[in-house]
Amino acid sequence: MDVRLRDGDNMLQINFNSVDDLVSFLLEKHIRNPNDREFPKWETVIFRISSSDGSSLVINTLINDNRGNDDNYNSYLTFGDNIDTFIIEYEKRKHLGLNIEIKLKFPNSFKMVMDRNEDFKAFYLNFYVENSNAFILTSFIEKDKYMSVQPIKDWVGYIAGLYKKWEEWRKLQN
Repeated sequence: MDVRLRDGDNMLQINFNSVDDLVSFLLEKHIRNPNDREFPKWETVIFRISSSDGSSLVINTLINDNRGNDDNYNSYLTFGDNIDTFIIEYEKRKHLGLNIEIKLKFPNSFKMVMDRNEDFKAFYLNFYVENSNAFILTSFIEKDKYMSVQPIKDWVGYIAGLYKKWEEWRKLQN
């Protein structure tokens, strides 16, 4: 595993040893009680899976777009709404070369704890698989260019903490 900060300490990239490891982190297999898992509660902004056999699955997760084209106002299906589809498609295609892109939006109610001044529209966690390369990357959308850096550091620290818990569990499994 390779964990590194990018762009100073504004972005976090975690490279996984395998696609299975990334999927294990995404499905939060280290958390015994499914009700305690976080990612199922997060909105899914992008959901794409394609494989080397030419098949692909793209799910339009947008529920409503009646307030404009701003991610702050759009509603998306949660990852929990897509987990079964993801598991089925992953299991069906994992023996092939895969490309996966899943972009999860951190819930606004939790974002407000980190971003009290509301400098940011959204925080995202992006999951990518390109054949055998598997990594996650944090991202965000700011409201203007004059923003506090602390919410970004808190966001990066939060994701690093989730990863650390998963990594400790993973070491016990080996």
